Amino acid sequence: MKKLILLVAVFAYSESLLAQDDGEDTTRAKKNMIKLNLPALAIKMQQRYGFWGLCYLEAILRLSDWVRSAEEQAAAALMETQDAA
Repeated sequence: MKKLILLVAVFAYSESLLAQDDGEDTTRAKKNMIKLNLPALAIKMQQRYGFWGLCYLEAILRLSDWVRSAEEQAAAALMETQDAA
């Protein structure tokens, strides 16, 4: 149960923090991750949403990630076919 809660917390927050690392030093992104205090965040999210609420949020995040990945793959395939023609 704790792993699931941390998974949702890490997925939601780490993606945005690590995405800021385009031109920055990687140590800055790592420092941002340390500032999150993930165990406290996980407890707070579980109290707010409950166990099944967090499961629901994780499912939404995963599905949206899959849809976005599928869109990007379809766009890349389309570009390849246009370049080949």
